[in-house]
Amino acid sequence: KILKNQFKLITQLKRIDNMCRFILQQNIFFLDRQTLLLNLVLKILCYTKEFYIGDWIIEKKIVNSVIFLCFKPVTRDQALNLIIELNKTPQKIVMMFTVKFIENFILHIQEILPFSENYGELFKISDSESKDYILKISLIFLVFFKNYIKIKNFFLISTGLLMKINQFMLKITCLPQIEIFKIALEWWGVFLLNDEFLTHFYFLKEFFAKILLDMIVLIVVRMAKPEEVLIREDENGQIIKVSLRDTETFELHERLKNILINITKKNPKLFKKVILEKLAFQSKKKYWNRKILNSICWSVGATTGIFGEEEEKNFIITIIKDLLYLCDTKKGKDNKAVIASNIMFIVGQYPRFLKAHWKFLKTVINKLFEFMQEIHPGIQDMACDTFQKICKDCYSVILVNEISQDKFLLEYIFESLTVVKKFDEFRHIEQFLNVVGFLISKLNTVVNLQKYTEKIFKFINKDFDFGSL
Repeated sequence: KILKNQFKLITQLKRIDNMCRFILQQNIFFLDRQTLLLNLVLKILCYTKEFYIGDWIIEKKIVNSVIFLCFKPVTRDQALNLIIELNKTPQKIVMMFTVKFIENFILHIQEILPFSENYGELFKISDSESKDYILKISLIFLVFFKNYIKIKNFFLISTGLLMKINQFMLKITCLPQIEIFKIALEWWGVFLLNDEFLTHFYFLKEFFAKILLDMIVLIVVRMAKPEEVLIREDENGQIIKVSLRDTETFELHERLKNILINITKKNPKLFKKVILEKLAFQSKKKYWNRKILNSICWSVGATTGIFGEEEEKNFIITIIKDLLYLCDTKKGKDNKAVIASNIMFIVGQYPRFLKAHWKFLKTVINKLFEFMQEIHPGIQDMACDTFQKICKDCYSVILVNEISQDKFLLEYIFESLTVVKKFDEFRHIEQFLNVVGFLISKLNTVVNLQKYTEKIFKFINKDFDFGSL
């Protein structure tokens, strides 16, 4: 009975599908006045495609009609939906019209959204329908390009078409709407990371280099907040502690991080130049912007490992020095909290550098003890988390006596144990003491193990009054 009903339903759907096709095969210029009917037909065709078991073939005349309706304001929304559905399955009939369609579409887009215009300003004054139109255009370009990458028909894509699409995608990458931004990111992930495709268009080397620079700049200024950062700016411009885990933001950070790492590997010096130039601007009063500073620092933390050790050393020392200078010169607790959070995030991402530079590691640990005494919401949390991460990554250096020093880093940590008295919450005390216990457990001599175990118990039992909490 179920199979019988299923067969009956499919038969009825095929009849409806055939009727819709028949309508679209008529004089489209006459039907242009029947907007309600056309929108319904286009909508039905999107649905009936899903119920076909075999290949869903569509005649070229219908394709031409749908293309025509894409350029009509009253039918373009549903027509674009159908075009997107068609392109999800790269059949031969679809591939025959795609390049020509995209070429015509680019011409049409340039009429309503000229490349010479500022898309950001246009987007601000656009209604929701126009914004949705831009989103669907970008999705069409993405699906079109992925289809051609999949079947490796690079030779069908003309140089002019490729350059125009990239020009459009660069402009929409700057738009604030997150869904459009995600589509643009997927485009750049497919486009810039396909070596076979880039090799085919080797003669566009300068063009690709320009895009690479633009993309590094765009991602650096739009990098999403990583999970390790525990403060954020609220709608009133106040810096507050993060209370809920923002999964969407963290996922976006990972996507941006992966793309940035891959494109930066192609030209690490270019990335370094962009970062240092943008960070230098932050020391100038007229260019100071907390959001931009955050994005710059989150990008630095996201690209750990792309440099050789010597270049990484020079890069990180310059970044941290600039941030410490900002921390000293910028007024306002919120500004200092933002800078502190960025210092902690960056140092936590570069354990290789810290392990190779004992004095810098000591400076970082001392700075973390300073941040642990900050009363600004979220800063103590980040300081404890960063201290824990660094100690677990760098314990082999912390527990070894540097030749030029009279004592090793664990001794300095024990001298600062009283910092826990500044903690607001017991979980910070617990976390800190757990880290110290971890370091003690890694000591390789019985004498030192006994010595520091006695020290930590003496502190817990006598020097620190848990009853005061």
